[in-house]
Amino acid sequence: MQRLDLQAQTLYAELLQRVLSDTIAAPMEKLGRSFVSKKIGRKIYWYLQHRQATGMKQTYLGPETPELLRVIESSRAAGKSLEPDIARRKELCTAIRAMGFPRWPRPMISTLETLANSGVFHLGAILIGTPAYAACIVTLGFRSTIGTALTGDIDLQIEPASQSSLPDAAAINVGSVLDRVKLGFFPVPGLDPSSPTTTFKVRDGDLMVQFLTADTRGDGKAVFVEQLGTAAQPMPFMEYLTPEPMKAVLPFDAGILVNVPNPARFSWHKLIVASNRPAHERAKARKDVEQAADLIYAVFQTDSDSIEEAFTDAYARGGPWVRKLSSGIARLKSQRAGEYELIRHVVEKHAPN
Repeated sequence: MQRLDLQAQTLYAELLQRVLSDTIAAPMEKLGRSFVSKKIGRKIYWYLQHRQATGMKQTYLGPETPELLRVIESSRAAGKSLEPDIARRKELCTAIRAMGFPRWPRPMISTLETLANSGVFHLGAILIGTPAYAACIVTLGFRSTIGTALTGDIDLQIEPASQSSLPDAAAINVGSVLDRVKLGFFPVPGLDPSSPTTTFKVRDGDLMVQFLTADTRGDGKAVFVEQLGTAAQPMPFMEYLTPEPMKAVLPFDAGILVNVPNPARFSWHKLIVASNRPAHERAKARKDVEQAADLIYAVFQTDSDSIEEAFTDAYARGGPWVRKLSSGIARLKSQRAGEYELIRHVVEKHAPN
């Protein structure tokens, strides 16, 4: 893995700022909304505040970052043009891809763009899996050597009561949205005919869109998500990825704004998932560890404290969390010894033998 040069990092920061500003500025300007911040622990979080018939509402934007602060400042600026500069955004996307962002299949790009334009990410969906890993790595300022190994899956985590990230985000029907992609998506029936579908697949193709959620009930039954008009498949350990999602922009077309997991949490979750995979998914488990190692390395360069905070949260859950996390750490030590050394003091401090 290599650090992106300063020019590439600057271009990406500009693209993210432009896409975020174009998303937020219009409602700010037209409806008199305002930004407010809250300090929770050692971190500051920002919200978009607006008035409804029932009173004031605050919509979560994310933890404070230099990029988000620039977006807030530009959105507050008087006289800001509300017309998105699509041409400049496309130029930035082309330049960023040329500097090392992995090539993605066009059907995957078209599907993600359609989902984003429909508002699925404003309604709380979080992109996970290898596409999210690739987006996280470039957002953190690095170029990955393994981010090109994309499968035919788009995995989206969604909680039934997810908080929207944009005021007045309207509910959608995912099936109807996927019809607009014109790739022949169809709902895949589950093993139980009475259970609602959680997966959509392209007919005569490999691309699938899967909706996942936390297994809070413990029964493994699909959960209907009203704001998306579809169901999500409960998965163990998934609730760990819900807090503090990060905004990222995929550098395709004019930029596709998505939610990805908090990178520190994502790294530990990858290790947990690796040790939770069955034996026949050994290759996938190895890829999970490789991606976890890259994320750990990248996060350590800018926010090493978040690695310890995320580990403490996971380890404190006890039981299977500790067993799977410990197994994943052992895999990391064997597979990527250098990255293990980065987190060894955290493990020894909070999980002494």
